Amino acid sequence: MSRKRPERPARTEKRVFERGLRQVVRDRERIALLAVGGSAEHPIRVPSPAVIEGRLAAMPCPQCAGAYRLVEDEAPGGGVRACRVTCRQCGVSRTLWFKLAPPDEPN
Repeated sequence: MSRKRPERPARTEKRVFERGLRQVVRDRERIALLAVGGSAEHPIRVPSPAVIEGRLAAMPCPQCAGAYRLVEDEAPGGGVRACRVTCRQCGVSRTLWFKLAPPDEPN
């Protein structure tokens, strides 16, 4: 004869659900850091600084797929640009990295 497992209280279920959501957010942030543009070691290659804003407009936020708003653009040197952006929808801030590199193909 097996005993039936008692049901969890609603509060416990809610905590388990919220813990899972927090883990999903952490996982998405970790993936965003490893993706191209997420760190200075893996920048997005662009032919000129003029195309950076266009690239930012086309990139979705990894958390909510919202659009980015450029907060600050700085050039630490070496042809690398650090763009501090904030998501217009969820408000998450991050730094996206770009590397100025000539195009591989001639005109």
